[in-house]
Amino acid sequence: MKRVSALCAGVFAVLTLLQVRGFTSGWDSLAADWFAQQRTPAGNSLLLAITVVGETATLTWLTVAACAALFAAGMLDAELTRGAKDAGIFAGAMIAVSALMFSLKAIFARPRPPRALALLEPPQTFSYPSGHATMTTFWCCLVILFLFLRASRRTALLGSVLLLPLACAVALSRPYLGVHWLSDILAGIALALAAGLLTADLICKRDARRYEQKRSANHSV
Repeated sequence: MKRVSALCAGVFAVLTLLQVRGFTSGWDSLAADWFAQQRTPAGNSLLLAITVVGETATLTWLTVAACAALFAAGMLDAELTRGAKDAGIFAGAMIAVSALMFSLKAIFARPRPPRALALLEPPQTFSYPSGHATMTTFWCCLVILFLFLRASRRTALLGSVLLLPLACAVALSRPYLGVHWLSDILAGIALALAAGLLTADLICKRDARRYEQKRSANHSV
C-alpha cells in the first residue's frame, strides 16, 4: 500500500507542478466549458443536492456517525479499547487531512473559476485542491477500510459499491456547478487516495502488532 500511496502522492505532485506553471489552464478552461454545456435543469437540481454531501458541516456529522459506529462495534465485540482507538484514528485522520488541504489552499492561493460560470455562490476559500473532492474521497476511503477490517466481506463490498460512486459524484459536481477547475478535482482525489492508503497501511500494521502481542500472551500463559 505504501507504493500505491507514494504513486498517488506523485500524481498530486505532478498536477501541482503543472498547475503552478500554468500548464493546466488550457484544458481546465476547455473542461469548464464542456461541463457548462452539459447542464440541464434536472442535472442542476441533482448535483446541487449531491454536492451538499461534501460540505464541511455534512462531513463533520458523517464523521461523528462513523466514529460512533466504530466505538459501538468495539463494544459489541467486547473490544472497547479497539473501538475507541478506531474512532480516534478516524477522527484524527479526518482532522489531519482537512488541515493539510486547507494549508495547501492557502499556499497555492489559486482563484476559483469566473463567477459567471457558477450555479451557486462560490466558497470564500481558494480553489486548489478541491476540499469537496479531497475530504469526501478520504472519508469514503476510511469507511471502506474499516468495513474490510471490521465487517464481513459482503458488507465491505456493498459499502464500496455505494460509496465510491458517491465520492465520484460529489467530486464531479464541483466543476459541473462551476466552482472548481477540473485539475482541482483530480488533485484532491489523488491527495485523498495517497492519505487513505497511507492510513490503511498504518492501521494494518497496528492490527498486526496487536495480533502478535495477543498470540504471544496466549502462548506464555
